[in-house]
Amino acid sequence: EDTAVAGNLLGNDSDIDGDPLEVTQVLVDVDGDGVADVLALGTPTALSDASGALIGTLTVGSDGSYVFTPAPNYAGPVPVASYTISDGAGGTASSTLEIAITPVDDTLAITGLTDGPVAGTDGTVDEGALADGTDPTSPDESVAGSFTVSVADGVAALEVNGTVL
Repeated sequence: EDTAVAGNLLGNDSDIDGDPLEVTQVLVDVDGDGVADVLALGTPTALSDASGALIGTLTVGSDGSYVFTPAPNYAGPVPVASYTISDGAGGTASSTLEIAITPVDDTLAITGLTDGPVAGTDGTVDEGALADGTDPTSPDESVAGSFTVSVADGVAALEVNGTVL
């Protein structure tokens, strides 16, 4: 998640006659309609799901190089790319490029904090009203709301569960 994947489709290929190999065609479903489209070699191409949400961008060069850059926070299936290589002398072969995106827990950000006077030293935020078991990578679980951290001399650091924000 959030990290580009790069490689070379020809990295494990060779020609028995020693002819140079090149990628001649790449097919991938770019818009989630279930139909493979021809990818323009060397051109970054956006891949989206059926609802139009961006999955990421795929670039494949005729030299076999490829880069897939996932959309921010995307975790899920990536359309399989089918490709054909040629030795320029009539020999061809086909294969597929399959990319798996592994989700990672993102750092949570707290916004909407305001200043104000509070007596005392260390403060504690009681999150008892928040739902149990929330997962920052799950699109199905969320809690909305706000809270205020007030310190008379300003906030030097905010630590949540051992992490300084």
